[in-house]
Amino acid sequence: VYVDGYIYGFDNSTLKSIDAATGEDTWKERPGLGHGSLFYADGKLVILGERGTLLLIDADPSEFKELARARIFNSKCWTVPTLSGGRLFLRDETELLALDFKG
Repeated sequence: VYVDGYIYGFDNSTLKSIDAATGEDTWKERPGLGHGSLFYADGKLVILGERGTLLLIDADPSEFKELARARIFNSKCWTVPTLSGGRLFLRDETELLALDFKG
């Protein structure tokens, strides 16, 4: 995900922030999610790990700052979370879940 000159994403099981101009890592973190998918909204990164854990972090290239974490599913999650109408839509291999995400 590209935000203000930085790229955030997974390199195997490592979450990274990369300076898009130089290609240099600005931070690396192994948050225990395995692989995952993410999107950007309102200054935050919403991340769903392949093991069913939802993570909210600041989109800050200078440091990894975890704001919230919740175990949502107990099976594989390979679909990018979607935010629409104040609801966060998540799914695993068998279920679709909508969470109130207004704030």
